[in-house]
Amino acid sequence: MTIILLKIAWEDARTRHIRGRWILLYGVLGIWNEWMEKGIDLGESVAGFLSVSSVLVLVNLLRPGSFGGGDIKLTAVAGTVLGWERNFAAFAMAMWLSGIFCAVMLATRRMTRKSTIPLGPFLCAGILGETMSGLLTSGASTMG
Repeated sequence: MTIILLKIAWEDARTRHIRGRWILLYGVLGIWNEWMEKGIDLGESVAGFLSVSSVLVLVNLLRPGSFGGGDIKLTAVAGTVLGWERNFAAFAMAMWLSGIFCAVMLATRRMTRKSTIPLGPFLCAGILGETMSGLLTSGASTMG
């Protein structure tokens, strides 16, 4: 799954487009992994699916073009895999990383306040960070 997230990040950084097949593959493997690991809590998956993605859709309705469709789909699928709390944590990490990136780029005059950035690499970093955090936490709790 890490390789798929890296592929999504690389592709979005290069083309500013996230292909649905990569999101679907991440979702299928993620849901399979969750099911094999501990079973799927359907309510948690649905809440995760709707959590961040519905916020992004609302922001896009208020300010069209704020987020791409691939970003919205990626957060929906990640929420299905991670659950709503971990999905919000992953999104918060993505926003924090993208903010640092933009601050550095603005300070070095490599972009202006009107510039846009691909969000996919930051979303993937947040998802990967939250996935790794979850693995470490679950590993620690089973060893104690």
